Amino acid sequence: MSPIWVDAVASATEGVSPGDGGSRTLFKALLLVSTLLSGGLMALPADAGEMLITTTGTISSGSETGGLFGLGAGPTNLAGDTYTLSAYFGSLGSNYTAGGGFAADFESFPGTPGYVTATVNGQSVTTPLPNSLGSILEESLVAGFGAFYASNNGYAGAASTGAFVTFSQDLVCGSSNGCVPAADLLTPFFYSLLAGDSGTDQYTFNCAGFPACTATATFIGTESTFSFQVPEPESWALLATGLLGLGLLVRRRRA
Repeated sequence: MSPIWVDAVASATEGVSPGDGGSRTLFKALLLVSTLLSGGLMALPADAGEMLITTTGTISSGSETGGLFGLGAGPTNLAGDTYTLSAYFGSLGSNYTAGGGFAADFESFPGTPGYVTATVNGQSVTTPLPNSLGSILEESLVAGFGAFYASNNGYAGAASTGAFVTFSQDLVCGSSNGCVPAADLLTPFFYSLLAGDSGTDQYTFNCAGFPACTATATFIGTESTFSFQVPEPESWALLATGLLGLGLLVRRRRA
């Protein structure tokens, strides 16, 4: 989103020079952008949110073929290896709901576009999901028990072409551990799992043209950390304040 606002300022001020109203134009542009940032973007409508969910842990069972994670061409056991699973969701969809200690967004045909990156043995595989077949986001906080679930699946190309990937990230916390700060799918948090918590990830990748191709991987992992990141309204507010201050300075010098 930020490049849009930067371009707006650049186009409004391009080609101006002292004495031709350039300072006035600059002030108006800065005032407009700061107003939009502090007003419209501070509200961050539910369908505008971007989300990055990152989990780390240890693989309990799984294997790869074709050297996908750099472990040899033949089938390779992944059990005991550490992993990182990062899933990006481009937005919350039209089915987003929140209230009563529960938030959810179930999208299907299409799901929410995004991408997923799996890192094992220091080797990362990123699969875009421009045409998701179906995605789920759930967050709950009831009677002190917190939970978060995310999943997505689809092909890297259009019309069911390209590599296929499906994954899920599932966190359930004990009543005294307070892992989820709010059930709204909008509040970021980072959590290290404790005794009494349960965290399980699942990941499957099939290369384009499977089964004719050989690069595949599937694993189940036990989570050790869970991170949920979203755009922060405070960042937009700080930018808006700075732009407004710059605009007032330009106007004062003009006077």
